[in-house]
Amino acid sequence: MRARHGDETSLLPRPDHTGGAPAAVITGAGRGPGQAIARRLHRDGYQLVLGDIDGPRARATADEPDTRHTAVEADITRRDAADEPAAVATERHGRPGVRGDNADVMPLGRFRHHSPDVLPYACEVNLGGIVRGSRAAIEHMRPRGGGRIIEIAGITAVKPLAGFAVHGATKAAVVSFSQSPRRELRHGSIHVTAVLPHMITTPMAPGIEPRLLRPLGASHVADAVARAITKRRATVHVPRTARFPARTALLPQRVQDVTDDIPRMDDVASAVGTPVRAPYDDELIAHAARSTTA
Repeated sequence: MRARHGDETSLLPRPDHTGGAPAAVITGAGRGPGQAIARRLHRDGYQLVLGDIDGPRARATADEPDTRHTAVEADITRRDAADEPAAVATERHGRPGVRGDNADVMPLGRFRHHSPDVLPYACEVNLGGIVRGSRAAIEHMRPRGGGRIIEIAGITAVKPLAGFAVHGATKAAVVSFSQSPRRELRHGSIHVTAVLPHMITTPMAPGIEPRLLRPLGASHVADAVARAITKRRATVHVPRTARFPARTALLPQRVQDVTDDIPRMDDVASAVGTPVRAPYDDELIAHAARSTTA
């Protein structure tokens, strides 16, 4: 049953064409929040199609005990890979009732020090992959009864921080992008929501020293996504108190700077470049190099 316009209790996706459980496509599902979202939606009864650039990790998530889901090795920076998870969900389950775009990379450090390969790669993963994936999801959902699209952004989308230039810019673009198809589709059966979590404890987190709020566990983001599926909201902050740092952007610039200097917000990424972050940075550089030469 479809919810009335403006009703926040909008429906969960309907069962598939066989009367079975609805399907959900999750990108970046090999670890971190994507994996946590997959586990949460599994508990909620969804059939899952899990995408990740690391095929073995995606398969490990799909094959966890008491699960029988589908893994797809997909590099979302490739245009021909954007449609594959949605197509698999349609073929096997009738349609993707939910799409959770979670794939994300986080280059940190002073902007001038970033590798030339990493900058375009981050834009392709964090924004390009979501744009293409959302288009694919809409094409598969629209003729089959609709669905929900959840775009994972982040607090740096609305609270710029030193050391997060590229990541923050791509996440701000994700929030802005999500609002256009949301408005285009809001009177129909497809709804788009941007989820903005505070800093999350993930493999990307080493070297980050959060201020004001404690880091989130991946399960907190998964729970927020599960709730967002049932509501017609444009944006969701996780936790809700994360809305308040974002509102400092409304203050005069000099006041913003003083407010940020007190908790030393410019030092959030001060440990970047230390050995604790090296494994993630090396993996990111390797993926970016392969993408450039592909």
